Amino acid sequence: MLYDWSGLHAILEELPEGHWTTYGSLAAAIGTASQAVGNHLPQCPQCANGYRVLKCDGTISPGFVWTDADDNNRDPVAVLQEEGLAFVDSKADPERELREPAVLELVGTSSEGSALPD
Repeated sequence: MLYDWSGLHAILEELPEGHWTTYGSLAAAIGTASQAVGNHLPQCPQCANGYRVLKCDGTISPGFVWTDADDNNRDPVAVLQEEGLAFVDSKADPERELREPAVLELVGTSSEGSALPD
């Protein structure tokens, strides 16, 4: 049976400009591992806003690629900065990080409830 990534897709769709989250926060929200999220993002055309998912220290993953190969010349840091996210020493503003409870709220689910999807 394949994993149902619809919860991840729903969260990423709602992830607002000027904010970021981590692979770990997303994984906790949907009930999987951060490595699984990291493996899924670059190969999934349904994963909107994947460039807003950063490592736990607020940096771009060294393995980051755009899902559309035509975008690979774009710098994800520059795109995030254009959206209003500040970077200092290549690290995103920690005040703009959305952790597990906040990402769940984006789709109307609380951390006390079950992980997405149902």
